[in-house]
Amino acid sequence: MRYIWLGLAGLLLLSGCEKSLLEKLRTDPDPQVRADAARSLGEVGDERAVDALLAALHDPEETVRAAAAAALGKIGDPRAIPALTNLLEGKHWLQRAAEEYEKAIEYGANSADIFLALGRVYAELGEQEEAEENLDIAADMVTEDQVYLRYSLKAEYEKLGLTEKAQEQQAKIDEYNAEHGGSVLPGGTFTVE
Repeated sequence: MRYIWLGLAGLLLLSGCEKSLLEKLRTDPDPQVRADAARSLGEVGDERAVDALLAALHDPEETVRAAAAAALGKIGDPRAIPALTNLLEGKHWLQRAAEEYEKAIEYGANSADIFLALGRVYAELGEQEEAEENLDIAADMVTEDQVYLRYSLKAEYEKLGLTEKAQEQQAKIDEYNAEHGGSVLPGGTFTVE
């Protein structure tokens, strides 16, 4: 069932369909249905829809993201200001970058560098769980001669407040340096002791 948003928003509210609109926005496989639901929620103007509309700003389809942004603007809830400001300031490029990295991985790229970069992108997006997951994959993939990546992983774990994982990376750096009689510095330079 498709929702037509112009003029029907009040009718949908009166008929108890707001929950259905929220469900359509969150789960419908058709992006047009999700976009229509976002528009209708904007017309209804109920602040209970703000969380779902904020989540829809990360929808893979641009039409849904645009409809959600417009709906948030109509509702006028102050919780939407940071998210809408980020969109206006161009933070949406991070989402596109994350999608591109995921595509590269799908097509067989499997270097630690890609997962490290993807972890950084998710960290910038504020998606800590995804950031940590990708950093963990990168950490598992780092080869012995890529100690310089361990410095980057350590720094990213520290930014996320994952002290134990940062310490694990430092321990591996220290172990490598002890075994090879020198030190790999953060930029990848090896010095002999």
